[in-house]
Amino acid sequence: MLKILRVITTPGGHLVHVSMKGFGMTSVLKLATFAANQTFREVDVCEGLPTEDWHLELKKVILTCGEEGKPLTLFLDQYKMLNDGMY
Repeated sequence: MLKILRVITTPGGHLVHVSMKGFGMTSVLKLATFAANQTFREVDVCEGLPTEDWHLELKKVILTCGEEGKPLTLFLDQYKMLNDGMY
């Protein structure tokens, strides 16, 4: 958790975290986000989601982050990605 916290609180810090399911890393990421006073946003992807809607969802996340001026942690579950274009 401390490594995640250090990276996301660094100005301009970005993190791509890869882990196996079932080890509680989502909970650790949520806790680190809370400790860093950031907004945690999990993008829900469902079957049949058009690419245009995916792009609109990402655009909404970026605009919200820019308007509020508050750092944002975006969580994407690998198993919910429907195609390679979403990466």
